[in-house]
Amino acid sequence: MPYRLTAILVLTVLSLIAACADQQSGEQTARRQVRGEFSNGDATTRYVATYQDTILVAVEEEQNYGDYGLARTRYEVVDGRLVYYRSDEQRRVMSEGQAGDFEEISLELEFDEAGRIRRQIKLVDGEPTELVGYEAPGVQRHFEELKRRADLAQDAALGGL
Repeated sequence: MPYRLTAILVLTVLSLIAACADQQSGEQTARRQVRGEFSNGDATTRYVATYQDTILVAVEEEQNYGDYGLARTRYEVVDGRLVYYRSDEQRRVMSEGQAGDFEEISLELEFDEAGRIRRQIKLVDGEPTELVGYEAPGVQRHFEELKRRADLAQDAALGGL
């Protein structure tokens, strides 16, 4: 009987150790980054998409407009949906009287599960400013294009595994 009890205790301890090891390995899932670049008109876009295993979790992007400015952006993703967007942009002003000057634009958006804006902040040279009606939908469309490109690159990278 003591032998049987000892065997059960040993098996229980080994099971617990195995469960802990599985849990730790699950917590240390693989992070993978995919880099890409493309041009659209005068803008060059470079991005780094971060995947947790095969699930997209974030995209960091830099758009270079040459003499017209530069933008750095972060997209955060949950379950394939854009939930957070932050962009800091330096853009050349093209209006009369200010032509040639640069303005600083910061835009921060949070989206709910349905893609509606939950929170928005837009600053132009540090001053709160209303969003223009096309900005949030434009962010979502651009994200979908980035996601499409990143997923294609991710699929190609994983194709060799």
